[in-house]
Amino acid sequence: MVEQAFLRIQNLSLASQEGQSLVKDLSLEVSAGQAVGILGESGSGKTLTALAAMRLLPPSVIQTQGEIYLEGLALGPLSEVEMCKIRGAKLGFVFQEPAAAFNPVLPVGVQVAEAMELHLPLGKVERKNACLELMEECGLQSPADIARAYPHQLSGGMLQRAMIAAALAGSPQLLIADEPTTALDVTIQAEILQLVNRLRSKRGLALLWISHDLGVLASVCEELVVMKSGQVLEQGSVHRVLGAPNDPYTKELVAAAPRLEVGP
Repeated sequence: MVEQAFLRIQNLSLASQEGQSLVKDLSLEVSAGQAVGILGESGSGKTLTALAAMRLLPPSVIQTQGEIYLEGLALGPLSEVEMCKIRGAKLGFVFQEPAAAFNPVLPVGVQVAEAMELHLPLGKVERKNACLELMEECGLQSPADIARAYPHQLSGGMLQRAMIAAALAGSPQLLIADEPTTALDVTIQAEILQLVNRLRSKRGLALLWISHDLGVLASVCEELVVMKSGQVLEQGSVHRVLGAPNDPYTKELVAAAPRLEVGP
């Protein structure tokens, strides 16, 4: 019997309210514990695909075709109340700009612990301790001090670590990361990638990583989906796509990239 994918996006099409096609007939799967990357330039539809998987599309975008399944359950028919039980508990989301994603008037610790409060059967003291342990696991030193701080008091790298902690707080099985290292310098980016690989190994996480950076995707993903103008051009193992690309666009990207180190 073929194992069912944890996340399956089937024939997804998205369009603007004005009728402009944004994503066309996209299909992909993420199995339990698997890391899948979506590669594409700005405007390729990769972020919209990730938001569709979370049922967080902006009001200006509508789904015109297809369905998204989580452990075989179709997400489209679910109410918002039912989706709130899934977000955080089964699907975690790491936003590209944590400074914009965090509420500026609430301490960081309160926001990291929010998913724990919603999804885990923990008392107040247990939740506080679990929050601090998670923040430390995500590489935040002096987590008690950081938990009391406000977002504007943290550096970009610290905020991104806190965002990863918030995404993992409800113990999801799949982490969706939307270009989480784009705004970071090279050293901090490398640390975040090492952190994600370590957390994946420890927690058995599945990963859907969105990026325009071939090097980043090569270092964290096993499967790769290449998108342009809302369409999938090719997909397959990272080794195959980067080692022997079929599509001319992918060939150009690989040729333009520095030497790639593939694999976590």
